[in-house]
Amino acid sequence: MGAPRYSVHMYRYRPREQSLKFIEWTDKVSLHLDSLRPVKSRRVVGVVVAIFLVAGCSKTTESTAPPPKSDVKPSQDIEAENADQTPVTSKTTESTAPPPTDSDTTVSTSSSQTTSAQTSTTLEQSSTANRTPAAKPKWVMPTPQNSPPRNPQITIHNFSRMSTADIQLWTEAATAHLNWWHTDIDAFVWPIGSEVGGPNDLSAPFNRYQVTLDEDSLGSLTNAYQEWSDNAPCLSGEHDNFGGWQNRNELAERKRRVLGWMTSGADVATAPTPCFSSRAVTYAFPAESTIPQGQHTYLHEIYHALSSYLQEYCTEGGQANTDRFEALRWVGEGTAHYFAYVVAAELNGTNDSIATMLEAAWRGAQGGEDLSSAESAAAALRLMVERGDLLEDDIMSARIFESCDWPDKWQGSNDSVTFAKENWQEIERSGDTWSFKDTALSQ
Repeated sequence: MGAPRYSVHMYRYRPREQSLKFIEWTDKVSLHLDSLRPVKSRRVVGVVVAIFLVAGCSKTTESTAPPPKSDVKPSQDIEAENADQTPVTSKTTESTAPPPTDSDTTVSTSSSQTTSAQTSTTLEQSSTANRTPAAKPKWVMPTPQNSPPRNPQITIHNFSRMSTADIQLWTEAATAHLNWWHTDIDAFVWPIGSEVGGPNDLSAPFNRYQVTLDEDSLGSLTNAYQEWSDNAPCLSGEHDNFGGWQNRNELAERKRRVLGWMTSGADVATAPTPCFSSRAVTYAFPAESTIPQGQHTYLHEIYHALSSYLQEYCTEGGQANTDRFEALRWVGEGTAHYFAYVVAAELNGTNDSIATMLEAAWRGAQGGEDLSSAESAAAALRLMVERGDLLEDDIMSARIFESCDWPDKWQGSNDSVTFAKENWQEIERSGDTWSFKDTALSQ
């Protein structure tokens, strides 16, 4: 992949009388793109020629009819042409902003991306030499082995008191761990105040907090999210619509919910995924939270955004066989929490990630928490690592989620999984650190 090029748009943070105001200015920093070369697209022009031969007084007229049209729909993002006719393009995404002022900070960073032709064998067969009408193509699961490499794009929309440079650094540190980083990441981070009540129609399932962004800044935030959602590459034809379940109605409903969370002050922390190749981290940063807490939550959510097959793309957007994945939600939450602890320690120059993780799990156990807690689930995974039943790198690289058969490895019939689920709370303090009891490691 080529070296990324960033365009940075900044809004200086300054609290004013219970509200935050942002004035936008632009600072562009460019790094070279060694490996990205624009390739001119080729235009295929179809010509239908009718030749009439007239000889004598009674000759028949022959014409050449156009081939039948493919019934592949635009929402499938597949051209009814051969793969070698698909243009390969390079694109750099940049945004512009008003000139700088001496007040107020958000930042948007984006790296360049290269879009390659991504046509599976099954999809190629949907357009035969005879151009016969084809049924809806069967989804061929993309994997690191059958997917062309691409340069994913990072874009950060930060309206919070956290530094955008820090969020960019956290994002880059997270993606560096991934074995297969193939998805664009958009981060939407904004502040909220103190809690004011439970969920309402807009904020559900999250609780409501004070809305602290002023009207202009809130408009900038929601407009940025709406623009990102409306230009989902799997629906515009820019990237393949893997799975085929995404459609405009589905995306509109998800957009409505996220915009409701933003405008209602919901304490949202989640990772929407309109496309296999385009994800987002949406995080409302509470006034009561510290920067380290915000860092941990952000890293947790970006792991979800970067993981390939947590559920959406194995269940047609939640329409089929969801129970198999819901039963293993603890694995998804535990891996994200484990990842957040380790990457945060790397970023902060400490070596206490495991001890801190186990201390939090121990305290949760004292309060009666079970594997439905991310802290407890992370401890169960760590127990498997220390017992030699799981490689830590499979968690950190997200290799666990590179195919839809990952739940098969975590069923109750797996003795090592059963043991970890039953003994994760066997934690003790030894001096200044926390670890598993010998009995949990030796059985």
